[in-house]
Amino acid sequence: MVSKSHTKAQIARVAPMNMAAGDKAAFSFPHTLDAPHPAAAKSSSPAIRKGAMAPAGPHGLTTLQTVSETMATAAPCLKPKTNATRKTIVSMSLMFAKPASAKSEATTAAENTATTATSLLRIVGWIIQPMEMYFGDLSIDKPGEMDSSESLRSIKSLLRLASKEAPGPAPTFTPPHFLLVFLTIGDSSYVGRQTLAARSGVGEGAIRTILGKLRDRGYVSAVRAGCFLTRSGRRLADSIEASLSLVESFPRSELSMGENQAALVFRGAGAKVHSGIEQRDSAIRIGASGATTYVIRSGRFTIPGGSSDCEEEFPSRAWPILKNELKPKNGDVVILCGAVTEVSARLGALAAAITLL
Repeated sequence: MVSKSHTKAQIARVAPMNMAAGDKAAFSFPHTLDAPHPAAAKSSSPAIRKGAMAPAGPHGLTTLQTVSETMATAAPCLKPKTNATRKTIVSMSLMFAKPASAKSEATTAAENTATTATSLLRIVGWIIQPMEMYFGDLSIDKPGEMDSSESLRSIKSLLRLASKEAPGPAPTFTPPHFLLVFLTIGDSSYVGRQTLAARSGVGEGAIRTILGKLRDRGYVSAVRAGCFLTRSGRRLADSIEASLSLVESFPRSELSMGENQAALVFRGAGAKVHSGIEQRDSAIRIGASGATTYVIRSGRFTIPGGSSDCEEEFPSRAWPILKNELKPKNGDVVILCGAVTEVSARLGALAAAITLL
C-alpha cells in the first residue's frame, strides 16, 4: 500500500539484463510527472516497442501488455519492488526465463490422465480401501462371525468403566449392574432412569452415575423421551452380544434353584470352565439362589467333572427351550441362574459369565 504522504511518483520500466544493446534502445520510457499522489500520476506518452503498448492504468500506474512477436514465448514474471521513502519508486522488471522446475506438456498430461483414472476407479468402488474413507467401514458383521477376542475386549473395556476412579464412597453398583444397564438400554429405543433402576436393581442415583460414565465415553445420549445408544454405543453392544446373549426371563424348571430364572450363552468360553463352582458362587454373592453351568460338547449339554449328557440323565422340558432360545454350539457355555426375583436372576447370570473373561 502506498502512503498518502507521498507527494511524487516515479514509474520506470527496466529492460531485461540479457537484452542486446540495440534492443534496449528500442525501449521508450514514459515521462514521470510530479503528482500529489501516485494514483494521480499519468504518463505523457505510452511506451511503444515493435507493437508493445503500455497505456496508462486506471490508477495512474503503467500496465504492461506485451504483444511483441519477437519476445520469448514464456509468460513474463512481474516483480514489483517498493522503496518506502518520501518518494515512491516502483519498478517493473520483465523476466522471460522459464522456471527450472517446469514440467513438460507430455508429463503433465500423463499425470492428469492417471489422476482422473484413479478417481473414476474410486468412485465405482474398484479400489476398495479408499472407498472406506468416504463411507466408513463397509464390512458387514454377521451374527456369530465376529472375532471372539474382539468381543471379549469390548466387554472388558465396558466393565472397566464400572471401577472406582476417585477416593470417596464405594459405588452402589457392581460390574454386573453396569453391564445389565447397558444391555437394557440397547434393547430399547428410549428408556428412562426409573425404568433402568427398576430393571437393574439399583437406585436412580446409581443410574445417573452409570449414565454419566457411558455418556462421557460417547456410548449413550439422552433426550426428553429417554436415553439411547449412540452409533458408537450400538457398535459396542453388537460386539458384546456377538459373544454374550441373555434371556432375561426363562420358564421355571428343575434344572436350577429359584422361582425366577434367567439363562445366557457365552460363545466359545467352554475351555475356561473348570467345575462350574466359581460361576455358582459369583451368582450367589450378588443375590441369586444358585446357578448351573453347562458346556456344549459334541452337541450335548455337559457338566465339567460331572455329567457328559445332561439331557439323558436329567430329562426336562427346558432343554428344547434352551436350544431354541440360545442356539448354543460346541465350545459354548450355557448358564442357567435362579433367584427370588427376576432382577437377581439376571444379575446372577451376568455375574457368573463375568468370571469367564
